[in-house]
Amino acid sequence: MNKSISGYNIFIVIFIALLFLLFSVTGGSPARPGSGSIKRVVSLSSSLTDQVNDLGAADMLTGVTMFNPGYRGNAVVVGSYVRPDMERIIALRPDIVLVSDEDSIQNSGPALYFGLRFFRSGRVFNFDDICRGYMQLAGILGRGEYGEQRVELYRQRLELVKRPLRAPRVVFLVSVKPLITASGSSYINSIIESAGGINVFKNEKSAYPILGLESLLLADPDAVITMMEGDRDFLVTRLKDYSRVRFIRNNNIFSSGDGSIPYYTPGRYVEAVETISLLFAGIKYE
Repeated sequence: MNKSISGYNIFIVIFIALLFLLFSVTGGSPARPGSGSIKRVVSLSSSLTDQVNDLGAADMLTGVTMFNPGYRGNAVVVGSYVRPDMERIIALRPDIVLVSDEDSIQNSGPALYFGLRFFRSGRVFNFDDICRGYMQLAGILGRGEYGEQRVELYRQRLELVKRPLRAPRVVFLVSVKPLITASGSSYINSIIESAGGINVFKNEKSAYPILGLESLLLADPDAVITMMEGDRDFLVTRLKDYSRVRFIRNNNIFSSGDGSIPYYTPGRYVEAVETISLLFAGIKYE
């Protein structure tokens, strides 16, 4: 029994190695608008899954990663964007695999090695970047005209956002353990500016720099916004002994929630700007 199992395992290893060699030679290829009929899509990015869903093409999705807001389909979960299950992906026989540079990993590598056609979304820094990638995907999926209509709708909504007369100086925290903010190299900075605010740490070199508590206090922002509600409560407790600091004294610590900001799609961007704008209206000044 043990010998049979061992022999079977060796066969599987050899078989996978041969597949790897075969597809490494053939390589993958980037998809382009009009480059072929797309019916089966695997998305290795929650944001790209949300874009497919928003384009009315959710029925094309056969494989997705975990945590996909708004998607209620029956696609197979193929792991996370950090650790995609290539065996499961290949078994789904996708026409295209969607990957993204914004998700902090060069996760188109497996698609290249196994000869799968892929669409790779680049880094995004603002609303126009997001819309550009959205429209590229729309063209590949045969949803170009519908995509244009959606983008125009989102642009109109963005114009209607009420911006404060006084631009608040804010710190946005994507994490409080440790303290991690968003700089000008992040699309979150653009969300803050679209809502009429000023990002205190805009000029930091990395997209998501780690802050020391002293740096946060000395920055003297008008307000601090956390992404998670629980993070807000934790921060309020942590800062209770620093009541002389203006934003703490004025109770200007808010939470945006994580329903929109983590997902770089045109619709989620507008939702995030609308949410941040409402928070700005609640800032108390001395």
